Amino acid sequence: MTLTVATFHVPSHRFAIEPHRYGGIRVPHTDLIPLFVSAIRRSSPQARLVLLSCDASIGTANLFDVVLNFQIDEDHLMLERLRCQRALRAMTNGSIAFLDTDVLVFRPLEEVFRMNFDLAITVRDEPRHSREIHMPYNNGVWFLKGEKRADELGYFDHLIATNEAMPEDAYAWGGNQLAVVQSFGRREAWDRFSKFGLDVLVLPCTQFNHAPNSPDDVWENRHIMHFHGSYKNLMRRYADLAGIELPD
Repeated sequence: MTLTVATFHVPSHRFAIEPHRYGGIRVPHTDLIPLFVSAIRRSSPQARLVLLSCDASIGTANLFDVVLNFQIDEDHLMLERLRCQRALRAMTNGSIAFLDTDVLVFRPLEEVFRMNFDLAITVRDEPRHSREIHMPYNNGVWFLKGEKRADELGYFDHLIATNEAMPEDAYAWGGNQLAVVQSFGRREAWDRFSKFGLDVLVLPCTQFNHAPNSPDDVWENRHIMHFHGSYKNLMRRYADLAGIELPD
């Protein structure tokens, strides 16, 4: 199979230095990219890594096989991400895994694509607080098989139009995930259904998009861990536990 792993990163000047729950300051996404890349290279060495960005000059760009530059409005960051992802789908054959830069992949992504689906999304099957109940899907990890590209592009068009119909503050954050809720309603892990001409599979975040509970969470039975929000400082710890080394 032809597998592309795509991530979106904008080296924003708006990054704020702030206290972190596990000590020190929150780690910028740029500092996490080498760990992200190393995990992919180890778990799926044949995958093509693509960076979607507005700045090919960032220091980690050379770690990727392809860097695609876009004009990006940082005030509309998540809406812009959908547009960039759609552009990649339009120009790329085969399967695509869309992953945030603050994830670690422990097992081959090819295993995910052996499952029966056209589109696979991840649901917070063990929500911890009201925000996760309000926003049950996490768009930091999702998958397109690539066998129905026209329908996949139609799905992107629907998400973008749904996000654009929201208040403008949803363009920056959250609107992309709320668009999935509006598209599919609330679903349970391992649900299967068809919509937009696509066979959709709902994967559990606990296995495929898991945010650690603590510095001593279990990682061995996870396919993917996601160090979003206040968990970013834990990414290096779990990379060390899994034996993921930084690239040369």
